[in-house]
Amino acid sequence: MAASLRELREYIDDTKVWLEKVDAETIEDRVTLPSDAPGPLTPSLQVLAPQGYMRWETSLDSGIYTLVRLGRMHEFLASRPDLSRDSAPSVAALRLEFISALRVGDWSQADACIDEIDRWNLDHAPGTLQMRIRLFEARGATEELFRFVCSNEAWNFATPRRIAAAIVCAVDVCAIQPVEFQDGLPAAYELFHRVWYPKLVQCIYDARGEPNATRMLAFAAAIDGDHRSLAPLLTHLPTGVAEFLQDVLPPQQVVETSPAPVTIPEAPHPASGKNSEPAVLTPAPAVSSPADAGAYWAALLAAVKECRAIQARTLIASLDSDLFDDPNFLSAAPDALLELLSDPDVEQLAGPRALRYEVVAALVDAFVMAEGFPRLEHLEIYLSLLDGLVALKASVTSDADSQLVLGLVGATSNLSADACPRCEQIVRLWWRTRPVIQRLDWLGAALDSLGPLHADPHQLLDLYTDGLTLAARKGLAFAPTKAAVWWNIGRMLELPAADIEQLLNPLAPEGSGPVRDPLADAGLRQIAVVSLREASAYDAAQQLEARTGAKVSVVSSLTAGSETRNALTADLILYVWAATTHATYRAFDDHRHKIEYVQGTGSSSIIMAAERWAARVSDQDQVRGALRIS
Repeated sequence: MAASLRELREYIDDTKVWLEKVDAETIEDRVTLPSDAPGPLTPSLQVLAPQGYMRWETSLDSGIYTLVRLGRMHEFLASRPDLSRDSAPSVAALRLEFISALRVGDWSQADACIDEIDRWNLDHAPGTLQMRIRLFEARGATEELFRFVCSNEAWNFATPRRIAAAIVCAVDVCAIQPVEFQDGLPAAYELFHRVWYPKLVQCIYDARGEPNATRMLAFAAAIDGDHRSLAPLLTHLPTGVAEFLQDVLPPQQVVETSPAPVTIPEAPHPASGKNSEPAVLTPAPAVSSPADAGAYWAALLAAVKECRAIQARTLIASLDSDLFDDPNFLSAAPDALLELLSDPDVEQLAGPRALRYEVVAALVDAFVMAEGFPRLEHLEIYLSLLDGLVALKASVTSDADSQLVLGLVGATSNLSADACPRCEQIVRLWWRTRPVIQRLDWLGAALDSLGPLHADPHQLLDLYTDGLTLAARKGLAFAPTKAAVWWNIGRMLELPAADIEQLLNPLAPEGSGPVRDPLADAGLRQIAVVSLREASAYDAAQQLEARTGAKVSVVSSLTAGSETRNALTADLILYVWAATTHATYRAFDDHRHKIEYVQGTGSSSIIMAAERWAARVSDQDQVRGALRIS
C-alpha cells in the first residue's frame, strides 16, 4: 500500500524489475481497491489504503526468497539521492492554481498555494494578505475574515476594489451590525464615526461601486456631508437606514430619494492620515475611449514582450469591472490574447514567458470571478482564455486547473451553440495532452456537459471509448454506481447498449457480493441542486431521490429568494458553479459548509459530485471510528 495510487503504481513498476519473472508477471496491474475487497478486513483497508493496495500469493520457499529481494530493493532505493524540487516554483503558476481552486471551491488547495508563495517568499506581504482575504470571503468565513483584517490592520494597505469591499463588508457585518441590532442605528452610526471611519476611509474610497459595500459607503458619505455621493446610494438602502442618514445631514443638505442611476459620482480622494506607503502599484488610468481600449492591449503586449514587469502589473491592476461593459475593450481582447499566446518572441525567452503566465492568470481571475459570470458578451474572451489555459496548463495534472477548464467549457457551450465546436476541440486537447487515470472522471464530466448541447454527439464517441479503454488497460474496477454513470453518458452520446456493455464489462469488479452505496448510506434527508440547466438538474434530482430517499429540490432562480431560502435547510447543496449567478451564490454565504461544487453542468456531473461528497464523509467517519478503537 502507499499514500497515493500514483506512488503505489510507481512502487509496482520498481518491484517488477527486482522480482523473478513469474512474480513480476503475477503482479502486473494487480491494484485492488478497498471497495472491491470482500471480507472482514474491508473497513480497515478503506482507512489504511483508500487509494488501493497490491497483494499476490506465492509458495513459502519462494516467499522467503522474494522478501530478501524486496529487502535489497528497499536498501537500494533508500540510498538514492534526494531529487526533490529545490528551485522556487513560478509565482504566476501558483496564482493561477489559486484562482482555479478558488473558483471551484477547493479551499485546501487555495490555502496550500498561498502557503507555498509564503514559503518561497515569492510575493510581498500585502500580495499574500490579499489572497487570504479573498479565500476567507469565498469560503463565507466572515468572522475569520474580520479577525484576520483586524490582526493585520489590512486597511493600512492599498488594495484593489474587490479586496477593499471585502474588508469594509466584514467590518459592517461583524462590528457595526451587531451594535445596530442590540442598541439601535444611532449607536451603530456613532461607533462607525468614532472608531471605524478613521481606519477605513481609504478602503471605503477604494470600494466605490461594489454593491456589498453600499451601506458603509453611505455612512461615510453622510459623515463627509457629501450629499452628491449619498443620493444614488440611498435608493439601495432600507427605508429606515435611508431616512436616518438624511436626518444626520445638516438641514440644507437633505437630499430627495427619487430614483437615480446606480452610478456613484467621483469624489475627491480622502486623506487617510494613517495609511502606510502603498505596497502595491497604483492602478493605471481607466480605459475611456476606443483609442484607449486599443492602446491598453497594445501596451500590455509590449510590456510582456519586452519583459517590463512593473508596467505589465500596473496595467493588470487597472483592470476594473467597469471595463467589462466597454464594447471596444471587449472586441479587442480576443485578438490580443491570441497574439499574447502565439508570439514566438514571448515563447522563446524565459522572462516574457513567465510574465505572460502572470497576465493570463490575472485575466482569468478578472473575467471568471466577475459578477454576472457567464456573460454572452464575454463569449469570445472565455474561449480565448480556454485556449490560454490549454497552452499553459494542459500537461499539468492539477485537479483545480482541470475543473476550471471544465466549468468554463460548460458555461461557454451553454451560452451559444456556435461555441460547441471550439469547446469540443478544447476538451480533446486537454484530454489528449495528458490522458491519465486522474483525468478519467474529468473526461466523463466533460462529455456529460458537452454532449447534450452538441449538434452531433456521435463526434464525441472516440473520447468516450478512449477513456474506458484506458481504464480497462490500467485494470480499474468500476463500482456499480460509477458504471451506471458511464452507461448514462454512453446512452446520451447515442451509443448502442451492446457497445456500451462491451466497453464496461472489463471494468466490472471480481466477485458477485453486494456492494454498498455510500450515497444511500449517507443518511441524507434533503438535497438541493442549484443550476440554471433545469433539464440536467431535474434528471439528477430524480436519480438522487431514487438512490437516497431524500427530498431533492432544484434551485434555478437568477436571484436570491424563496428557492434559495428553502435550499438553506438542505443537508447537502450541490452547486453547479458554471450554470449559476453571483446573486444565488451570495445567498449561501453562511452555509458554505453544506456546498459541494459540481464540476461540469450535466446530470452525471451532479451525481458524481454527490458521490464524491458521500465518499469523503464515509472516509472521515471511518477514520474517526478507527481513532476511537485505537
